[in-house]
Amino acid sequence: MDDLLADFLREADQRAAEAQAALGRLRAGGAHGPAGRGALALIRRHLHGIKGIAGCLGLPRMERLAHLAEDALAGPAPSADALDQAAQALTGIARAATGLAAALPPPAAAFPLPAFTVSAPGLPSAHGGDAARVSDAWGALPILARQLAGRLGKRVALTLEGGETPLSRAALPPLREALAQMLRNAIDHGIEPPAERRAAGKPEVGALRVSARAVPGAALIEVADDGSGLALDRIRAEAAALGLGTPAALAAMADADAAQLVFSPGLSTAARPGLISGRGVGLDAAASGLAEIGGRAEAISTPGRGCLFVLTLPAPAPGIKVRDDVLDGALAV
Repeated sequence: MDDLLADFLREADQRAAEAQAALGRLRAGGAHGPAGRGALALIRRHLHGIKGIAGCLGLPRMERLAHLAEDALAGPAPSADALDQAAQALTGIARAATGLAAALPPPAAAFPLPAFTVSAPGLPSAHGGDAARVSDAWGALPILARQLAGRLGKRVALTLEGGETPLSRAALPPLREALAQMLRNAIDHGIEPPAERRAAGKPEVGALRVSARAVPGAALIEVADDGSGLALDRIRAEAAALGLGTPAALAAMADADAAQLVFSPGLSTAARPGLISGRGVGLDAAASGLAEIGGRAEAISTPGRGCLFVLTLPAPAPGIKVRDDVLDGALAV
């Protein structure tokens, strides 16, 4: 747990610094135009990521500060006062991360792993730090699932499979963010409360499975739940409100295509924003982060039976090896 917390605190500090830099760009150039919209989207993405994991790790101050900053930046063109409020919240997040990190015990000595090198055409030799596996990105998921299910009064069985699947280390941050967001989406929006599941003839405990496997040229990661599936009618209505299409065109759209609208910026089916979701940022941020490294995300929904997110990431360069200790397992929460 200490290692997980330390990783998050380092990431939160870095995210806060990047968001502060983007705030500076917003002050200089405004929120209009591609540069301004990109800076605002980056800030919202960092705040959403910090808030989601902080809440599940039991860090209410950081969660609340991120939520306050999201509130301040909710409009399309935040005022100077709103930018000041967001900057103060980001400063508080950075200070909290620094203080908590300083209070952590020093890391225990780790058993040294054999060094290995990367020898691929066109790539410099490098030590094993450049290699990774999918399980390096999902260490937080059992804790996130337990905390979130508890907060929402739901019961969830989480299964992790294929943790040995090789992955480029550069893919870890966006994959970690995508998995956390899709887990939150599944537990918050997909998996029903126990009474509702009983009424539908389902087990009280919802099933949530994260699996990975290597395919030619890529790593394929699936996040599947047996909940209610995507609310496609509400997604179509929200898409129309956002100007993503006319109501008639969206109604005629195939369900498989309508499911992909969940990755649209600003789209949310929540009645109002809350600490867990409702900003229309999370899935958009997850898909955008994967796209930055050449990956992609796809949503597949079956009404009443569940939702499947399929993530495709570039395979690591030839010659990269990973450790053979694997983190798989099942957890009931």
